[in-house]
Amino acid sequence: MTDELLTFDEKEHIYRYDGKTVISVTQVLADIGTYTGVSKSTLEQAAERGTAIHQAIELYSKFEIIEIEEEYRSYLEQYIKFAKSFRFKPIYNELKLYSKTHNYAGTVDAVGEMILPTGIAVLPVDFKTTSKYYYGKTGLQLAAYRQLLRENGINCNGALLLWLQGNNYKPLIYTDEQLDEYFQHFKTLLEAKKIIKFYSEEK
Repeated sequence: MTDELLTFDEKEHIYRYDGKTVISVTQVLADIGTYTGVSKSTLEQAAERGTAIHQAIELYSKFEIIEIEEEYRSYLEQYIKFAKSFRFKPIYNELKLYSKTHNYAGTVDAVGEMILPTGIAVLPVDFKTTSKYYYGKTGLQLAAYRQLLRENGINCNGALLLWLQGNNYKPLIYTDEQLDEYFQHFKTLLEAKKIIKFYSEEK
């Protein structure tokens, strides 16, 4: 699924739709749950680890190929354990989408089918590989992704935060009711960011 009008500058981390810059989910949530007091080098290492694991998960999901640096291999193995235990079937990986209704963009780590007590569900998934995760912030993030998916014709119910560590994994499910509330909050933050940007650019 691609929209040729949506582009992404990897270096600058800027989305554009039809040539016009649009705000990202990451930018909207940038000031929430920051890692205060953590050194720059530690954050860079965490980002490098996260990127490597995300890429390895995408490769495994598409081709069942295991290719990752040895120091991160255990994280991928935990993902594989999760996928087998919950019969998780990825449909999309690293899916970039744009909301025409709310004028924002973002990249969903994965979209997949998963067996829940209520039956088979299609869920947006966000992978976390940091030493801790922010449940509320991730709820905002996944609510924004669910909106993107629905606007682009992918019906999904609920969402999944998958926290991966080298010796364990922890899946956390968000219900539609939770995501409805999170999205109301996300819209408020989105509008606030747009207002700040407008006045910041005032000459």
